[in-house]
Amino acid sequence: MSCPNPWVGKMTQPSSTPQPPPGISGKRVTLWVITGLVVIGVSLSYTLWTYNRLDAARAQSANAWRGAMESLAERYHAAELGMAESAAGSATSEEFNQQLKSAVDTFRTTSIVNEQVSAAERIEELIGSGEFPSRVRQALPRSARLQSELEHYNQQRRSELRLLDSPGGKILEVFLNFPDSQPFQLAPAK
Repeated sequence: MSCPNPWVGKMTQPSSTPQPPPGISGKRVTLWVITGLVVIGVSLSYTLWTYNRLDAARAQSANAWRGAMESLAERYHAAELGMAESAAGSATSEEFNQQLKSAVDTFRTTSIVNEQVSAAERIEELIGSGEFPSRVRQALPRSARLQSELEHYNQQRRSELRLLDSPGGKILEVFLNFPDSQPFQLAPAK
């Protein structure tokens, strides 16, 4: 009696093409590769969308700062004049006067918003210090307009910081360095 299958009992040659492990098919691998590419594409798109929104928010913050800059320049000019008058009576040290002049010069001469904000923060820190004459501090302008402009700037900064706290912002912070800043406040009049 002979077997109907001619291959039964005969030796077969080993296949030259490697066989995938059991349970892995080409369709399953293709599905995983496509899923990975979609996830990467969506993440990249979301990050770029966040970057565009952050760029727009930073431009709005810069415009809000420029709105407050004129009023701050008037305030710092008054601070310099007051210090010049009190320096005649030698109420403050020469080193303190130089620090104030340097900070005001930096504020006036730079057009980079972050540097200007840092200079303004330094000036307000000096104005709030004990070395700054209280008589001059109380005479410095604190108009409602200036307060309103600074509040608008701080609102824009808060929206910028909210974007940085989003998942897309966290991804951006891996690749880009964003300056960390606090809301800007005037020194108290005391």
